[in-house]
Amino acid sequence: MNSKIKKPVKKSSNLGKLLKIEWEDHFSTSGWQTGKTNTNPVIVKSTGYVVEDTPKVIVLAQSIAENDNSSGNHMAIIKKCITARKELK
Repeated sequence: MNSKIKKPVKKSSNLGKLLKIEWEDHFSTSGWQTGKTNTNPVIVKSTGYVVEDTPKVIVLAQSIAENDNSSGNHMAIIKKCITARKELK
């Protein structure tokens, strides 16, 4: 018998909130390059409703339907890349 007891997953208090998140994005180039590559991260600002919030990732949806809990246009943002967040009213 397994003696390890799983801890219950803590529900996030952010679910359903409208957030504005600023985060550093990864980028790449294609084709042949000359000289130095720009190594500055791209700063992105995203706004949406929180539909999932895990220890590593927060998922925003652009649109949500209140009558059936469906949502569309999801964006997953890695939490380690977040530089700022603000709850919108």
